[in-house]
Amino acid sequence: MNLNNYIKEAIKTEIVIEEVKVNTRLNHGIMGVVTGVGELLLPFVDIENSPWAHVVRIKEEVGGILWHLAILMDEMSLNYDDIDEIEMSGSNCNDCVFNLVAMASSLQDDLMKHIYNDNSLDYDLIEDIVAMIVINLRSISKELDFTLEDVAEANINKLNTKH
Repeated sequence: MNLNNYIKEAIKTEIVIEEVKVNTRLNHGIMGVVTGVGELLLPFVDIENSPWAHVVRIKEEVGGILWHLAILMDEMSLNYDDIDEIEMSGSNCNDCVFNLVAMASSLQDDLMKHIYNDNSLDYDLIEDIVAMIVINLRSISKELDFTLEDVAEANINKLNTKH
């Protein structure tokens, strides 16, 4: 099929929503995590440098993801004590980042099904994905020799100077 014709045919199947009924905090948290994971991926696909060359940028992106996770976790009444200290044995940073991409995609997919197909949000799925995101972020931070707690503190200090 000609791809220009495909555009015309695809539009015929689009679901147009006039009024979106979605929890704005969950939407903000999920979309922020998806965006942050996409930005976190970039230093890991730099074929000329290792992730070590981008640790400052990685910490900033992890801080942004943590901030959006905070919104999600607060909205869902979760906390870090709910997340097991699971070690990602045999995984390196690249594996963990690609895991994050898959998990962020699942979060976004659940949100899109909620918005466009009127499905209920799968809160158990969201909770499991949030936990796996945190576990993978911990593995990345451990391999690159920083802690999520240090990133969280630096991020809050940075945000407090802006606001």
